[in-house]
Amino acid sequence: TLTAASGSISDGPGIYGNYQSCSWIIAPPGTSLFVTLSFGAFSTEANADLVRVYSCSDASCASTAEVWGSPFSGGSVPALVTSYTGGMRVTFTSDGHNAFAGVEAS
Repeated sequence: TLTAASGSISDGPGIYGNYQSCSWIIAPPGTSLFVTLSFGAFSTEANADLVRVYSCSDASCASTAEVWGSPFSGGSVPALVTSYTGGMRVTFTSDGHNAFAGVEAS
């Protein structure tokens, strides 16, 4: 869980593995009304290895409401992603084929 006003997330160094699963909750302090995610690097198997971004408003972040454009995959860096509910959960899952460089965001 990221609770600072800013920070970064990554699927790890190098090429990600098959059947990888990552999850991050971004819950900044205070009463911020929105959280923005900026992808610096993005390279996943199109339509198979997916980054999903969910809007949430509490620390459990159990919401299933994905932000506009989610899920993301492929080789194009997505535009800024914003949650207007005060927090977000980001997940990354890969299948058993074709690993790529992965995802970095802040």
